[in-house]
Amino acid sequence: MEEAVAVEATGRQLAAVGVERKPAVARDVGATLDEVAARTSFARFRVASIVEGIALLVLVGIMTMRYVVFGGDAWFTSTSPFWEQVSSVWSPIHGLIYMIYVILGFDLWLKMRWGLPRMLLLMFFGVIPVLSFFGERWTHQQ
Repeated sequence: MEEAVAVEATGRQLAAVGVERKPAVARDVGATLDEVAARTSFARFRVASIVEGIALLVLVGIMTMRYVVFGGDAWFTSTSPFWEQVSSVWSPIHGLIYMIYVILGFDLWLKMRWGLPRMLLLMFFGVIPVLSFFGERWTHQQ
């Protein structure tokens, strides 16, 4: 009760001086939560883009070993059962990592309210080896 009287008195004092006191609005809290959500989304996307970049480099290395180093006479044939096995295990893992990357990129796009070209660019960063590292840096600087 005493606090309410003190707050009211402070409000009258501010009004007497000509300072308008702005009431706390839920919109201010929402803006703070959006900033926190955006920062959290950026952090998740940053980790996902680094993991996706490493996973894509590993996949390219596996495919190089399978089709170039131990490649057969015809295109897309392999003479090494070991690299075929490694490829059959790692390819779905990389696919799952890329799907998580896309979902987190979409989440970042929603939180930041960017345009459609920016979202497509975020998805494209995970397709070309090493580009996800540069794309993550570029996105963080924007």
